[in-house]
Amino acid sequence: MRLLHTSDWHVGKTLKGHNRLEEQTRVLSQIVDLAQQHEADAVLIAGDVYENAAPTADAQRHVVRTLLRLARSGIEVIAIAGNHDHGATFEAYRPVMGVAGIRLFGQVRAADQGGAYRFRARSTGEEAVVAVLPFLSQRYAVRAAQVIANTPAENVGAYDQMIRDILTYGSDSGRIPLE
Repeated sequence: MRLLHTSDWHVGKTLKGHNRLEEQTRVLSQIVDLAQQHEADAVLIAGDVYENAAPTADAQRHVVRTLLRLARSGIEVIAIAGNHDHGATFEAYRPVMGVAGIRLFGQVRAADQGGAYRFRARSTGEEAVVAVLPFLSQRYAVRAAQVIANTPAENVGAYDQMIRDILTYGSDSGRIPLE
């Protein structure tokens, strides 16, 4: 099985006021070329597709074109929201992108509720399972009062336990207070 793992595209980032979209487009094209040349079964984008949670239309256009090129090549496309991405937007576009063969994950879910993505590798016929865990900030996982009252080590422990609980029960189960 061939998997191309990538992350931190940060499409839309500028450097000292200089728009870098042309450079970013070339790099995205190279990613597609590499995936096609090496006959990747899947491309996993593990967060930070965009530079910020409100990417420009041009940034979105270049990313969507890249994802479509990959999917049209028969490659599984799996994109997970990172801390620079807007997870809710990934979720909003998930149904439409899914029709195109592009799997977007913007919300934390238990494995049996969509937190694991299964596909069959075209090169080997093997079933692959990818655990998808979008970014979940500590401030949402651990209540503000806890952050102030606890030690940093206690907060890290609480955050770790919250992630474990979400993966076990799902964020919509009512068992996990995400206020």
